[in-house]
Amino acid sequence: MKDYMMSSMKGHGIIPFHMMMFSAPFLSDYSQDPDTITAMGVATASVEPERVVITMGVETTRLTASAALAENSRLLNAAVDSIVAEGVSLDSIATSRISIHPEYDGYYDDDGQYREDFDGYTVRNIIKVSTDQIDMTAAILDSAVQAGANSVESVRFTVSDDARMTINESLIEPAVLNAKHQAHLALKPLNYDIVGVKDVVILPSGTASPLMRLSADFEAFASTTQIFTPDEDLSVTAVVTFLIGPDYTHCHK
Repeated sequence: MKDYMMSSMKGHGIIPFHMMMFSAPFLSDYSQDPDTITAMGVATASVEPERVVITMGVETTRLTASAALAENSRLLNAAVDSIVAEGVSLDSIATSRISIHPEYDGYYDDDGQYREDFDGYTVRNIIKVSTDQIDMTAAILDSAVQAGANSVESVRFTVSDDARMTINESLIEPAVLNAKHQAHLALKPLNYDIVGVKDVVILPSGTASPLMRLSADFEAFASTTQIFTPDEDLSVTAVVTFLIGPDYTHCHK
């Protein structure tokens, strides 16, 4: 069986979409070992985000674990209170992770031996704020940092799962048609044509990336912080294997 491979990319995007695969039956009068060509088509849509997800928290280091935890809790509670004061519901705030670990100060002594001195305990408590109040993103960040948050890991704008699924489904047909168009372009100079479909695979195209990461000079984090909301590109990739045969109409001209 001859197998021609070609592909075409018409954009890029990010979709949390499950892979689908199905096979169409061979034509009844076609050979059991047909020629095929595999083409890839992509359809992309830009979508205005509906939600913002902010990952931030507090990191504290003290000589004892209890002191580090107490200070961390005080600062994190203050940060959460400041976020709620901005109009974000408490239900929109969740703990992402918390860790407690000892800190050591490493050095080489006069004999060249590596030593470590115990330097206390570090507590790191990270929360995730998810809200549809996108226009409040800068205010949420500013108030939390001023209240005591000293670690802002990421700010990500996204669309709802329902909207994402609806858009993904609407992109399947144009992605398949794009693959068909690419196959036709490759077959035309070969005097071949599409006579059927062997299989179709709909592929996911990646994972959403954060808009920004901040490890900050938090002293400079002021109320004038500007957040620009980007559109999110969603895409669907269709990989289609077509059954092909000679284009007798073209050959007889």
